Amino acid sequence: MQIKANHHMMRVAVIWRTSYDVCRSLRVKEKMLEKKIHETETMLIHHRKEERRMKEKKVIENMKNNPKVLFDYINKQKDRDTKIGPFKIQNEYIYDQKEICKLLVTQYNSQFSINSNMPKVNKETFSDTEDGDLTDIEILEEDIIKAIGGLNMNSSAGPDGIPAKFLINTKDSIATPLKINTKKEPR
Repeated sequence: MQIKANHHMMRVAVIWRTSYDVCRSLRVKEKMLEKKIHETETMLIHHRKEERRMKEKKVIENMKNNPKVLFDYINKQKDRDTKIGPFKIQNEYIYDQKEICKLLVTQYNSQFSINSNMPKVNKETFSDTEDGDLTDIEILEEDIIKAIGGLNMNSSAGPDGIPAKFLINTKDSIATPLKINTKKEPR
């Protein structure tokens, strides 16, 4: 009985060792494959850049003789596929477009989320005068409307997250609160 048990234990040990060696070999092959994939992606990027550079060079050379070449090239650039991905997060590639979209939304929100620790504003905030408030400078609503009207409609939002388009479209409605707010001391 003892001999059978020892023989069985030796077989288990051999099987375990073989399994371990196979797993280690697979991990090595996986790392080599990931390295090859990365090298291939790098080569593809380099090849695409070189190919684009050569096409642009041909367009520039042929533009003198045939000006339509430039417009054809530009139109082809507009129609190209602009798919995003894959993303690599912690050595894992993500190809699913919906998952990539969720990751981008999460990243955007982490950078541009609204601070919930902002103090609440009420009517008393603007009505009573405190030390440090500007009382000797008069800013007219017309000045505010004119200044907002001078903004570029396509400007991006500032650090407050308010886009210029919103300010321009609501300038008549927000002029009075802004006038009152400009007199208050920044806190």
